Amino acid sequence: MNKDIFKNIIESYNSLWKLKDHGNTIEVITPTSTTNDMFISIFITQRGDEYVVTDGGWLNDEIYGVKIEYNFDCFNRLYAYYYNFYDIKETDTGKKCYYKKTKELKLIPNLVYDVSNFVAIIVSSSLIGFQDIKEEVGVRIFRKQANDFLSGITSKDKIKFASHIDEKYKYIKFNAVIEKKNRLTLINYITGSNESNFILSIGKTNMNFEVIDNSSHVNFVDRKVAIINDFALGYKTDKLVPYFNLIKKNNIESVKWSSKNEIEKYI
Repeated sequence: MNKDIFKNIIESYNSLWKLKDHGNTIEVITPTSTTNDMFISIFITQRGDEYVVTDGGWLNDEIYGVKIEYNFDCFNRLYAYYYNFYDIKETDTGKKCYYKKTKELKLIPNLVYDVSNFVAIIVSSSLIGFQDIKEEVGVRIFRKQANDFLSGITSKDKIKFASHIDEKYKYIKFNAVIEKKNRLTLINYITGSNESNFILSIGKTNMNFEVIDNSSHVNFVDRKVAIINDFALGYKTDKLVPYFNLIKKNNIESVKWSSKNEIEKYI
């Protein structure tokens, strides 16, 4: 094996390291990078007989282009794991910084490695769509609950789930379509893990019903029903009133999940 390959790797890697002198503090621009293509900077300061290696507060200040969200269990577990794995400390007053410190000069490279890797992992993890995952799981759970409930009060041969009513409109799917004597009841579920997603769910429901209202199929539709998940995190009545008014305007019957026993009278 040509040893120049090894030499080239070392030289290329070393060229990525850069230092900046800020007086009492040295900034180390490391080769450690995030998945949004940013190199991690670490700051080294001597205080008394200790060397403090810190992120400079850059993670908290969103210098790496992400805001740390602690609202998702998946992220919090990941964050806690790496926080403990690298034995990271954080300031509890003023500007939040993540740091490690040592009295031994020879251990500074180890601390730079730990802090830079911790920051890179947290930044990269923050770019994962934990919110989307939470939304997807929430929608799937509510859909199953509603499907199971409707199955219990409707004959299986009369109900179809996630179905369209005509090939021409196959891209317009309703959560449930109930057919009795060639008359249809169309049902959509409204839910969301936050306010924005809840509004989007309302909008999609309104749009689907409006498409059918402007088609020849409207003559075969007896009922339009929206089942509203009022247990969802995105359900905030005061902010959603204007959107719910659109449901009323479109003559859509709305039933809250907390009053799900009322659904039967619509189908």
